[in-house]
Amino acid sequence: MPKKKRTTEMQIVPFSPKRSSRNNFLYLSEETIFDILSRVPAESLQHYARYVCKSWSTIPRNPDFVRAHLLRANSGLYLQHGEEPYYAELFEMKEMKSKVVDTWWDLPGEILDSCDGILLICKSDGPTRILFLANPVTMQVVKLPRIPTSPSDSINAKLARINDGKFRVIFFDDDIGLCHGWYILTVDSQMLWRKLPFPYLERAKTDPLESLSVDLKSICIHGISYWIICYYRDPLFFAIDLNDESSRLLQLPCEVMEDKGTFLSWEIAKMGNHLCCVVWYLNPFDSETVVLRETPAQIWLWKLIDLHQNTWVKTHGVNLFHAKILRKELSFYATYWDDQESLIFHVRRRGNSETVALNMRTGKAKGIGKVTPQRGIWYGVHTNSLVSF
Repeated sequence: MPKKKRTTEMQIVPFSPKRSSRNNFLYLSEETIFDILSRVPAESLQHYARYVCKSWSTIPRNPDFVRAHLLRANSGLYLQHGEEPYYAELFEMKEMKSKVVDTWWDLPGEILDSCDGILLICKSDGPTRILFLANPVTMQVVKLPRIPTSPSDSINAKLARINDGKFRVIFFDDDIGLCHGWYILTVDSQMLWRKLPFPYLERAKTDPLESLSVDLKSICIHGISYWIICYYRDPLFFAIDLNDESSRLLQLPCEVMEDKGTFLSWEIAKMGNHLCCVVWYLNPFDSETVVLRETPAQIWLWKLIDLHQNTWVKTHGVNLFHAKILRKELSFYATYWDDQESLIFHVRRRGNSETVALNMRTGKAKGIGKVTPQRGIWYGVHTNSLVSF
């Protein structure tokens, strides 16, 4: 007797009290099952899929499904409290109302970055800094090799996923001397740190007046790592393509550079798949006291649409005059929450620090979480996924 061919279709037996209908089977293709389950939260699939049937238990490890699921997953905002034992809360927001959807307990250290559901975490062990990669859904954790230098208290490392699907960690050596540089590690079987040579750094080594300053704020987008650098107070972006390790210098939008006297501060943020420049403009005077005040009156977002031509477009702008929650002392560390079209930052008042979401489309602001300055807080955008490394 010839063997029957195995089918990739799955069968679902509907419940019915009638005995005659129990032999009715509904066949669904693997593609249909994938499409349905790709809408289910990653943590639910990880915990419960294996209890349904043998076929479903393998789905969370299927590379094609993992990619499809990641594309549909919603992002959340994590807030990590800055005292041991480290833990973080993952927030989702609907109609400007936030709620905690997940809590990560017993983290080994401070979250430095998040990429495709993988966290880059730094643990301090005396003067030593130890880096980990972790997926809070699958509970996969990997300890990275020791950093080849002795970084300062604030380590500057970022995580990116390159075109071949591998993860890369990039670390900036902010030694007190002039020997600055970037180190890179590919998460594979070898796990080796390499120093990246860049000609731009030679300028800082040979001319003390042209000292190089690299901001602690850096971002990885689609395998490209962006850093804020300054040559003698001239603000520039430094872009490093982690796929081919090429690099280039970028400038702020021309309109911002020509109007240096009126903007208070600026940051870079990730806006979907684009780099975003966040600019705070000064409030020239207070209407009640008519005195100069360095509080922001407007926030504008500029999006980089062409890396090679250094082309920016202005996308959003908000007047803060009516946003009372923002007329306080602002922290200029910003994160853009793309799913919510919101800019995330801190405001401080009366000894407390509050995380605020400012919707750049409506101009409405909403507080998310409050912490005391003694505890501190770190925050960023994260997407729960089934990605492994």
